Amino acid sequence: MIAASAFSPSRAFDRDDEFDQGVTAFQSRDFESAWFHFWGLARMGDREAQFNLGQMYRRGEGVPRDLVQARRWYEAAAAQGFDEAQYQLGVVWETGNGVPADLLEARQWYARAARSGHDRAQEALSRVETALAGGRTRTIIETPDAPPAATVRPNPPAAPRRQN
Repeated sequence: MIAASAFSPSRAFDRDDEFDQGVTAFQSRDFESAWFHFWGLARMGDREAQFNLGQMYRRGEGVPRDLVQARRWYEAAAAQGFDEAQYQLGVVWETGNGVPADLLEARQWYARAARSGHDRAQEALSRVETALAGGRTRTIIETPDAPPAATVRPNPPAAPRRQN
């Protein structure tokens, strides 16, 4: 016989609790647990969890570094309008990090994020448009593996950024 308490509303799935457990695990460097919490939410379409998985794969935190998986999760979050994922896709295409560098593709992603008011995307969009106007077609910022130039801001950490 199944106990009735197993079906009580207080035991119902809580997205915020699951997400917070992932954040707590990540901050404690328990990347395996963080991945598990984010992965479950990401598979259900949670854009913040999808973004966090992209960050974990891009940085190789708790999982082998996999730029294809990172881009896949960024794309899933970006398709739902998550501006930080759109910005990260701009960085991916601008730097050629796991893809051939393509400033036209980078411009499209930066423009999407910039329309949401994303400050770094607005700056990046301006920089890319200037480069394209000058006929430059190659990457204009350094890859995340290289030391960043003094004017380039580092990519955000894998810790989540909540949007309301």
